[in-house]
Amino acid sequence: MASRRRGWVLLVSLLFTQLFMFGPTAGTIGVFIPSLIRTFGWSREAVSSIAVAYSVMLGIGCLISGGLLETIDARWVMSVGAVLAGVGMFCAASIHSLDALFVSYVLVGAGVALGGVTPATVVAANWYPHRRGTAVAVTLLGLSLGMAAAPPLVMHIIVAHGWRMGMIALGLPMVLLGAPAAFIMVRTRPEQAPAQPVVAAHGHVGAAGNHGLELGAGMLTAPFWLLLGLCLFSQLGVGSILYHMVPYLMLIGYSPEQASMIMGAQALLVSAGSVGFGVLADHFGPRPVLLTTFVLLALSVMMLIGATDPHWAMLAVTGFIIVWGVDMGNMSALAPLVANSLGMRRFSTFMGIVTMFWFFGEGFGPLIAGGLFDRTHTYTVPFELAAAFFLLSAVLTAMVYPARGVAAEGKREELVA
Repeated sequence: MASRRRGWVLLVSLLFTQLFMFGPTAGTIGVFIPSLIRTFGWSREAVSSIAVAYSVMLGIGCLISGGLLETIDARWVMSVGAVLAGVGMFCAASIHSLDALFVSYVLVGAGVALGGVTPATVVAANWYPHRRGTAVAVTLLGLSLGMAAAPPLVMHIIVAHGWRMGMIALGLPMVLLGAPAAFIMVRTRPEQAPAQPVVAAHGHVGAAGNHGLELGAGMLTAPFWLLLGLCLFSQLGVGSILYHMVPYLMLIGYSPEQASMIMGAQALLVSAGSVGFGVLADHFGPRPVLLTTFVLLALSVMMLIGATDPHWAMLAVTGFIIVWGVDMGNMSALAPLVANSLGMRRFSTFMGIVTMFWFFGEGFGPLIAGGLFDRTHTYTVPFELAAAFFLLSAVLTAMVYPARGVAAEGKREELVA
């Protein structure tokens, strides 16, 4: 009973730290873009480079954090990351050039990587090997809640006090709340982790933490490269939409406040999707869950494009908010898919590599979309390309299966219940 209570306290602590990390930083880049363009006169492609700096460093940092978790307890990694991200936001608030802003968001990305998604999902999976999808989903609630709350709050601060104060407002909770919570409450794994297989919720034998492939062997398998591909292409689609959502909505007639509220509304639904897909992944397997979300994300993008038609703009935007928001919670199915495909022996390292490609895609997506907008003066082309990326990701997901070495040990979890 005490161990179970300790596990739930840990999950809530992870949720709390994520509330101030990835969601608020990623969710507000698009909110800052119009203000930065007005202040400095930068093009959309140029200002989109901060999303590249953030997401690429986030990806590299995920790889580093995955390796660090093999030897260093998560509380150190996550607390240092929270402080570094906060310092990066303070630096961004004081910039006067694009280069300085780029470097500041490199720091933010590195900090969020160390204190964010990869460590949180690894810790959750270690504490709940028989309910990985659900545990990761609870953890990622903080991410989605932060992404929902931050855009309208930051937009309010920008309107009232300017964008520099908005960036400071993002950094303070990381340093004052996120870092202490991570250091005091988070541990990589239970003190007495089970050494034997456990039975998963859907009746199959699950990983206790020591089965699976070594890094070198895993990198030679087809599932490893399919995982990288689906992460890269799906997040090229996400980045193309996420960071240009507010500018696009303002372009087609919405006020800054309305655009940021739509951004927050769709992000709020990520919470429901995260929990729902985590539970579904535990019962039906992560592969069909993830595949379905990619198809629905493509559909939601077409709804967003249709919002330019005044005859059904409200219906299109409402449909986009619901479908996009819910299906953006699909990351809770990613960790179980990695564990099922490659095993738990080097899970933190594999998660670091996979999430690195996840955020690489998210970083280069807005750059591609911004460049295409500057050349075509419309978001239709980049958004249609984003929809194509989602459909390609669905195809790649359908091809993922447990690597031969994982299946040979007889301790893998089936991809489909």
